Parts: sequence; C-alpha cells; structure tokens
Amino acid sequence: MPDTELLTALKMAKSKKMFFAFIPKGGSDGHLIVSKVKIPPKRIAEAKKEHGGGAPVTGKCIGGDNGAMLFQVAKAAPPALAAAVKKVAKRDTGLSIDPEFQLAGDADAEEQDTGAAAGAAEVEAKVTPKPLLDPQLTFPQLDGASKDPANMPIDFGAWQIARQKAITDLKALAAKVASTKHGRSVGVLKELNSVIKRLPAKPAPHEIEKLEDFIRNDEAITAAENVPAHFHDLDIREQLLKALEQMRK
Repeated sequence: MPDTELLTALKMAKSKKMFFAFIPKGGSDGHLIVSKVKIPPKRIAEAKKEHGGGAPVTGKCIGGDNGAMLFQVAKAAPPALAAAVKKVAKRDTGLSIDPEFQLAGDADAEEQDTGAAAGAAEVEAKVTPKPLLDPQLTFPQLDGASKDPANMPIDFGAWQIARQKAITDLKALAAKVASTKHGRSVGVLKELNSVIKRLPAKPAPHEIEKLEDFIRNDEAITAAENVPAHFHDLDIREQLLKALEQMRK
C-alpha cells in the first residue's frame, strides 16, 4: 500500500520547496518524511523509534533540472544517501525520483514568509469556507432593472452534477486512505476535506473566477488525481471547469 501522504508531499516538492527528514538505516534503507512546514523533532524521534535507524538528516527539497530532486542539507551527506532516499521513495510511494544533495547554510531554517506560520495560515484558508450568497435571492429582478450579468439568475444544474460527482469521488479516496490506518494519513484526509469544503453548491457571481482559479491550480486536487490508479482512479478537475464555464453562459 503506497504512503499517500509521502506521495502527495513528494509531488508538491517538484514545484514547491518542502522540508524533509531522512532516518538512514543500514546504509541503503531508511524512512523519509516530507512536509510543507518544518518537521518537529518530536515527530522525527517518533519515526526513529518506530522504524529504527541512525542519526536523522534534515533540510529542504525541491524539484531540479531534468527530473532531479535537490535535497539541501546543512552538513555534507554520505555518498550512499542519495541511493537510499531514491530506494525508499520508490518503495513507499511508487514514485521515481533522482535525489541530488547540496550544501546550504540555511537548509534547516524556516522559509521567509513561508514557514510554519504561513503553512498554518494556508491550511486554515483551505479549511474555512467563504460565506455563500444565493444570487437569485440577493439580486431579485425588478421592472426596469439593469441587465447586468451580476443581476441575472444562474443555472447551477451542470455545476451541481459535477460537484456531487467530485465530492463522491473525493470521499471514496478518503475512505481508502483512512482504511490504511497509517499514522500520517491524517494530513491527507485534511487536504481532501478542505477541497470538498471549497466546492460551494451555489457560488455567487463574484466567486466564480476565484473558484475556477482554485480548481485549476490547487495542489491537493493535483496530488489526488495523481494517486496511483491501482489505489484509486480520480479525475474531477476537467468536469468541474466545464461546469463553471456553462454557468458563465
């Protein structure tokens, strides 16, 4: 069973700098953790206790050129570490990466404006839905009223069909993740739940553009659609975008 939380984090690291911790074991094995926020020492200690291994290697990682993934560390890494990280990533997620280790003095430092506080704010923004307004109630049509599109009723039919299918598929994926009973599945479930909460049944006219941007660019949706097909086949982005386009007509 793939480690879905690690798979999602590694895919995000292809375009966004992430924190990592690797606990080497036996020279060619170990345990890899990747996170948007700096990994607490307590979590690393718990992983070391559970999986065993030597002194943890920590730092940041991000996608590099020609498919490589750059791992920045404050101290020089052993030559065999890249091969061990590559092996563990493939074994635990099915994802092939090409690790390259590089010395960086700030490898363990919080990112400017994108550290733990920013990460928490990002999660909060995803979890907290915006209040919705029903345009048919908020903008009643009166004799002689303006024909501005903002005042016209919206046909939500296609959107609500696509939305319900997306929610059903996301909940099915969440159930499979929960069934793994993996300790790190909690973070994945929160991301999936945040996507569901940001799909309103009746978006107001002024919300449609932001909703489209969210669906088109959200990393959680991208990661969910990239889960290995043998675990769960999910494809929601295209149908949601088509439904939004119909609402504009």
